[in-house]
Amino acid sequence: MAYFDLGTWSRTITTTRPEAQLWFDRGLNWLFGFNHEEAIVCFENVLKLDPDCVMAHWGIAHCIGPNYNKLWEFFSPEEKVTALNRAHLSLKQAAAVADRATPAEHAILMALAARFPTDPEITDYGPWNDAFAEEMRKVHAAFPADLDVTAIFAEALMNRTPWKLWDLQARGPATGASTIEAQAALEHAFSSDPTAWDHP
Repeated sequence: MAYFDLGTWSRTITTTRPEAQLWFDRGLNWLFGFNHEEAIVCFENVLKLDPDCVMAHWGIAHCIGPNYNKLWEFFSPEEKVTALNRAHLSLKQAAAVADRATPAEHAILMALAARFPTDPEITDYGPWNDAFAEEMRKVHAAFPADLDVTAIFAEALMNRTPWKLWDLQARGPATGASTIEAQAALEHAFSSDPTAWDHP
């Protein structure tokens, strides 16, 4: 096969290049599959074809940052500097061409900016995790039927308290966690949109 079979999930983005769309879809599927390194390679391929692709810049910034399996605390000091510099650069490049973005693209791009501090020396990233979740809450409210938005919103909520979503002794959600809100967003998507079952 010419490339890995990542399924058929696609998100139509603002680009006139079909091959750029193909590479974006590959990157998006890797992003949702937590292979962020390969996702970045795909988004970089998009930019070779369409340097002004807002969503490719967004994808790189999203993937370069923390995730549920690699928290900021697991980044080395050097990795933090590199990640933050690249994230801010990608967001700046995206903002420069954001006038060509759709409303949903613009919204998730602006929300992502809240996720990244400028000082790599800080030790408490909680306020930025909270800020990103709050911004994604607004995006989800504006685009409740957008499954990609729902997935990113749920993940942002989970990343507020990663690996601490549940209190097993109390048999319920952990204090301060957004577990129930994330669960509700996902369950609504599955109950209201049959295509949610095909979402990566």
